[in-house]
Amino acid sequence: MARGPLTEEEVIADSRVLNLETVGLSDEQFFQLCLDNRELHLELTAQKELVIMTLPGGKTGRRNEIICRRLRNWAEQDGTGITFVPLTLFILPNGAKRAPDASWLRRERWDSLTAEQQEKAPPLCPDFVVELVEPELGARRIDVRAGYGAAFPARIEDRSMNARMGASGTCYQRRGP
Repeated sequence: MARGPLTEEEVIADSRVLNLETVGLSDEQFFQLCLDNRELHLELTAQKELVIMTLPGGKTGRRNEIICRRLRNWAEQDGTGITFVPLTLFILPNGAKRAPDASWLRRERWDSLTAEQQEKAPPLCPDFVVELVEPELGARRIDVRAGYGAAFPARIEDRSMNARMGASGTCYQRRGP
């Protein structure tokens, strides 16, 4: 019997975490794994756990587009940095490979990267990150994405900012240079 498409709740519940610490997955192997499985959202934690998530459903995708557009509009007016769409992978200082829902980076930090670093996964922590959290599914999503707080140390939970962005979420701002 044919099964209908996954619901938003099933998509979040369908996330998995695999411990790869003893496997020794190299950066190149991880990037190839991402390329070979474009239908999945893959991240790697600093503890070498592979986080496997299905891509977002329509409602979440729409909310994410609103957040990204508003962040991009602000960045264009401000002129000091650039934004990135969801699934843009960053190699963080702690070794994690993460793809936030929306992110912003100061232009001079981007310009300091080589063309190859810009083409693959930039080896740096964005200056500002937004993680979309669905109110009814937030606890599960946060469990799956646990560890962002350590990578992005300044957590901003400003409800007025969340309202301006058009969704519930958590924002992180990088500290330091």
